[in-house]
Amino acid sequence: MKNLPTRMAKNALMIRDTWSVTPFHIVATNTPRSVIDRILSLAANAVRVKDIAGNLPFRYAADCNFDVDDMKLLVNAYQEAMVEKNKYGRIPLHDVAWNTPYYRIDLMLATAPNAACVKNSDG
Repeated sequence: MKNLPTRMAKNALMIRDTWSVTPFHIVATNTPRSVIDRILSLAANAVRVKDIAGNLPFRYAADCNFDVDDMKLLVNAYQEAMVEKNKYGRIPLHDVAWNTPYYRIDLMLATAPNAACVKNSDG
């Protein structure tokens, strides 16, 4: 019985809405690092769950101008998120390069230099 709240929390973190968005997708947009740490300790696979468009929580964080240190935390939890394409054939770098401060792009390239070589669906 002692682990029941922990099991319930793990299950709740993996619930999806109509667009397959999990609570972690939303949390990744603007939440204190301590909350992200706690979620990752309860449900480490939450960083690997894609929404209906194939977007990972990391993309939500990158699109919402998340803090660089928080982005590093997500990248360290699942580095492949940097080069994993969504259903439109784009990686996070393709989308955030349009309107993201350079230091976030630098973080992405420093973490996954090969991301600069990934072509999107347009070539």
